Amino acid sequence: MVDTFDSRRFVLEAAELLDDHMGRDTVAIDVRGISSITDYLVITTVTSNMQMRGLLERLAEHCDHHEVAALNSHKRPDDTGWVLLDCEFVVFHLMTREMREFYELERLWFAGETVYGAVEERAE
Repeated sequence: MVDTFDSRRFVLEAAELLDDHMGRDTVAIDVRGISSITDYLVITTVTSNMQMRGLLERLAEHCDHHEVAALNSHKRPDDTGWVLLDCEFVVFHLMTREMREFYELERLWFAGETVYGAVEERAE
């Protein structure tokens, strides 16, 4: 029997990992069919650059464990308040509260199905 990679399971495990390491308001959105860029978005809020670095390290370990390669390098977080990790079928967004409120990615992708977490007041 051949094991096949389950991208949805990978995404759900990654979202849970972010929550377990104190990411806040973590959501995973299935954007297949409405995005040509990726299948899933995972968004979480961080409280500091140190926390952002730690979460990036946990995500890198999760990716390595599942032999998932990031398309962009694991850059050290700077003071922009937002780091994106692109793994082709999933794009992770680690953002400060201010950046998340400003860009409102959940509202941008309102037509996607929330598969992890809750998005309050989503436009329909």
